[in-house]
Amino acid sequence: ILPPQSKQVEHEAELAVVVGRRSRWLTQDNALSAVFGYTIANDVTARDLQRADGQWSRAKGFDTFCPVGPWIETEFDPTDAIITCHVNNILRQMSSTREMVFSVQKLMMYASSIMTLEPGDLILTGTPAGVGPLQVGDQVSVHIDGIGTLVNPVAAQEWFMPWFIASLTLSLPGCHSLKEKRSALSPLISHLKKCNLSVIEASHQNSWQSAVLQIAKLGQT
Repeated sequence: ILPPQSKQVEHEAELAVVVGRRSRWLTQDNALSAVFGYTIANDVTARDLQRADGQWSRAKGFDTFCPVGPWIETEFDPTDAIITCHVNNILRQMSSTREMVFSVQKLMMYASSIMTLEPGDLILTGTPAGVGPLQVGDQVSVHIDGIGTLVNPVAAQEWFMPWFIASLTLSLPGCHSLKEKRSALSPLISHLKKCNLSVIEASHQNSWQSAVLQIAKLGQT
């Protein structure tokens, strides 16, 4: 689902490693023994927010980002498997796991040197060149030879905030005029603008529809 805060959401086809046992300080000799299996991930990223924030939590953390599937393959060989990503049947990404900067073994060793890995944890291994934008209505297919294909549609965020604002506006105690309601809601308006949301304020009070604040996606006011 494309969040309203971003104008540049992109796909990232990746091999995902599924941790099989509690692990800490894995070594070259035992790192792969801690792997339960492998699956496919689409590490969906709001690229503009990634650049703006300087760290990646928000850009990669929206609901529905990073779909994973279609299952876990326990007999997969990660040394040389082709990864492809198609958007609407058009090839966007293609590479092999042999081109990974760091092997699965090294990634397991590194991650376990920082934190304890738990069964079911996922480690994403990085994406090939070719990441690109997603639009409403797109269908993304990520395929890894030896695992299968992960397919996910792209949809718009259902926008419920105007109804919340409407209820809040109408229930503000002691605020009978539009001016009073605007004044009472000014802190919320400031916060929404800081979140890259545009605010359309009512210009008259002829009906409850025009007496509320409507929140719209940036660029669609």
